Amino acid sequence: LRQSVGRTVTFLRNESPDYLFVANSVTLIALFAKWLSCSNVRIITSHHYFPSVETNTWLDRWLVFKSYNLCHKVIAISHGISDLLKRKGVKNHKIIPIYNPINVHEIVQYSQEKIDVASEPYVLFVGRLAEVKNIKLLIDSVCYLHVNKRIPISLIIVGDGPERGKLEAYANGLG
Repeated sequence: LRQSVGRTVTFLRNESPDYLFVANSVTLIALFAKWLSCSNVRIITSHHYFPSVETNTWLDRWLVFKSYNLCHKVIAISHGISDLLKRKGVKNHKIIPIYNPINVHEIVQYSQEKIDVASEPYVLFVGRLAEVKNIKLLIDSVCYLHVNKRIPISLIIVGDGPERGKLEAYANGLG
């Protein structure tokens, strides 16, 4: 991201956009580029995750949340994210909730499908199959319990996404 500051400054000077949409920690880069370019661009950022120790340092998280008050608006993708932003000090008038769309028809259709569930206990994951969800760790964990601890447990994954093929191959490889 640091390498993108110069290009962003050049873009802001040459194109003079009214708005610049960014997300999460990229906000810091956009604000810095705005300052360096002396641009009047309005920055709109969106926040998509709950911070954790694994994602970045406390300083990074603190800077991100503080920078949001320098933006024109902050898009929150859920009630939970909106509440988090308020708790972290983002001014209420800056926050705009725009929720992730949900295809209710598709959910109802899939809910009618019968799935075979083993009689043993199981772990259920429902969501998008993307690398950011770290489903591989979930597969490893259930495999560890099943193989090493001899706990009869199954894993049911409901969802689709770019990682589906890789996850199926990985799980099949584990047996």
